[in-house]
Amino acid sequence: MVAIAFFYGTGIANTRDIGIGGLYMTTTAILDQGTPILMTLSIGERTMSINGTVVYSDPGHGVGVRFKNIDAGDENFLRTELGLE
Repeated sequence: MVAIAFFYGTGIANTRDIGIGGLYMTTTAILDQGTPILMTLSIGERTMSINGTVVYSDPGHGVGVRFKNIDAGDENFLRTELGLE
């Protein structure tokens, strides 16, 4: 699965590493650990707005983001897409 994430204030990223609890996205944006982030995540035809927190940062390469308060419908969609249901 490939997802495209747009995030407030810094740009666009992509990911192939996504799980039910978060994702790693490649980006050259500098985002420190603990930074709150609002992402618009597109998977196929579905677009989701998801809040998260940067939990890992590799400046110039990417960041790991833990989802925060994900909508139940979005969580169910992710579970289905990831083959967890």
